[in-house]
Amino acid sequence: MVLSCQALLIYVNGNSAYGPVFTDLRSLQGMVGGDIECVRFGRYHAYVNAVGKLRGLEVNRRATLLALELGLTADDVLVGDVVFLGEGAGGCEGDLPAEVVTTYMRLIGSD
Repeated sequence: MVLSCQALLIYVNGNSAYGPVFTDLRSLQGMVGGDIECVRFGRYHAYVNAVGKLRGLEVNRRATLLALELGLTADDVLVGDVVFLGEGAGGCEGDLPAEVVTTYMRLIGSD
């Protein structure tokens, strides 16, 4: 069964989108451009390209800024396109709360 959850996609080019995404492996891989790695912080997690740093993908400054706000350790950065999700039951994917999107918009200076 393929789940759909509310997610925030932050692209390395600075664009972003909030809405429903499929959370199966193939869909997540398509969003980040390859194999996925899950980065957890608090009640949220993000999927990134598992070898993005090795491949020299560009730092995603906006995604890193949000992740730091949500609890990412200060000595790390996120690269490439990033998918943010909330935590569901048992640590599975869940909807990203709308207040996280509000926080993101505040951090990047949008209304």
